[in-house]
This record gives sequence, structure tokens and C-alpha cells, in this order.
Amino acid sequence: MTSEDTESMREALAALSRAPALKASFGIERVTVRSDLWEERLVVVGAGTASLSTNRSFGDASGEAIGRFQSQLADARVDDILRAVNATLAGGPAAPLSPGDVRVLITVVACGSKLVHVVGGGPEYLEPYARLLAVLDQVAFESRKQPVCTLQLGAEIPATAKPSAAIPVVLTFANSGREGTWIRNPAAGTEDTPAEHVRLWYAQIQPEQPGVTPLPMEPESVPMEPVVRVQRPLLWLGPGESEDRQFSATLSLDPGTYLMRTSFASYAGGETVAGHNLLRGCVFSPEQTVEVRG
Repeated sequence: MTSEDTESMREALAALSRAPALKASFGIERVTVRSDLWEERLVVVGAGTASLSTNRSFGDASGEAIGRFQSQLADARVDDILRAVNATLAGGPAAPLSPGDVRVLITVVACGSKLVHVVGGGPEYLEPYARLLAVLDQVAFESRKQPVCTLQLGAEIPATAKPSAAIPVVLTFANSGREGTWIRNPAAGTEDTPAEHVRLWYAQIQPEQPGVTPLPMEPESVPMEPVVRVQRPLLWLGPGESEDRQFSATLSLDPGTYLMRTSFASYAGGETVAGHNLLRGCVFSPEQTVEVRG
């Protein structure tokens, strides 16, 4: 980013304030990236539309939906964004980012001008962008309330299990959006990779000991197999609909108390198939406590 880019955008924003009709040319995109398998994209256009897409559960939080969301913004909210962009024009120092670090790419266009910020690193590198990031976070929060098509994963896991046994698991794939969507059929079978899998995650809870700080739990995972394997590669989830599928996971565990959750991932394909939505990404079910008894 050069001083000429900054000054050009400053003039463009000033033109928007003098002629509100020019807001139609304004757009801002925030892409939060960690790796090829973790991305969130927020797009706001001057006409007042905010679109959010996620391909991994937000913060890997259990039960968080992935998918596409869209909301309409009041003129006042668009003005908030414009003021925040104006306050952030100078940007900040270049952050020392490594390939696996979380980074935020912000692109702004207005009246033919374009500005790009690469944001990341510690507090000292984020502070110059704090106002803009805060208002965009609020827009993303509001957009999540208006799902277009989503994928949320639920799991029914027995409360007790034997040390060595196949654990039956019922997975629920749900779409809370207003449009239907295809997902890869989880019962069609797949290779077990970070990008394509159906897994059961588990970690043993260590008993508390006075004066001893327990080590962090390191979750492990095993692939799950569908009870009934099918040939059709896609599964349809209509608006507000859900589908249950039965799986099993074979584990060999020591007796004790475990936290368990499941994950489903599929990143293959594009955003649509034959004109219909196709959701890709990775979603997790909420954690559950399971007692393993000998």
C-alpha cells in the first residue's frame, strides 16, 4: 500500500459523503484465513447487503454452524463502516506473519479506488485496525442471525461404553437456512483426511489432584463407518430440515471419563452443483461426557 493509494481512497470516501448515490460503488471484503481449510469471508456493499460465508466452525466451537448468511444493513450501519474505513486508512506496521498464522485480508473499493490491508500478529499490530475490525465483527454477528443455507452437526453418543467396543453414533445433519443445499453424502464413504472425513474425537479427563495442575487434554480421533453404506454421493437438506445417519466407531480405551464429539468434513467441489447450493467445510458436534467402564 502506497501513500498514493491512501490519498486516492481518502478522496473517494470524501466523494461518497458529498454524493450518497455513489455509495453503490463502495464495497469492503474481509477474509479471515488460517489455512486452506479455515476461512471466513464477509462482504459488504454500499447498497446495504452483508454476505458472510464460513467453511469451518467458528473458532472450532462445538455445535457452530457453517454455511452462508446474508443480512440487510441500515444506512447508518454502512455509514459506521465508512467512518471506520476512513479512520483506518493509514493502516499499521507490517506484521511478522508465518504461513500458519491467522491473518485478515481487508479489501476496500470506492469510486474506482482500491485499498488492501493485511492484518494480523499481536495487539500492537491489530490496534490501528481496532475500530474497523470491531464494526465488521458486529456486522458478521448480525449476519449470522440470517442464514441462507447452513450445516450444523449433532451427535447422539451413548453415555457409557466398554473399553474395547464399537460405539454406535447417530449423526444429525441440519440446515437452518431458508434455502436448501446439497452436502457430500456422509454415508457414501470417503478417505480419512483432514479435508474429507467423518470422525469421532475423544480425550480423557484426568482426575483433579490438590496442588497439581493437570496437563492440557490432547484429543485423538478415529474414523467412523456408516452402518449402511450408500452409492449416491450427495445428500439434500431442505430449508429448515435435518437428516439422521447411523455410524459406528471402534475404540480401545482405558476406563475413565472422556469428552467426545464428532466432526464431518468435505471440501471437494464448488459452491454450487447443477444450480443448487453445495456446502463445503468442516463442522463439529457439541462435546459430550462418556463413561468408559471395564
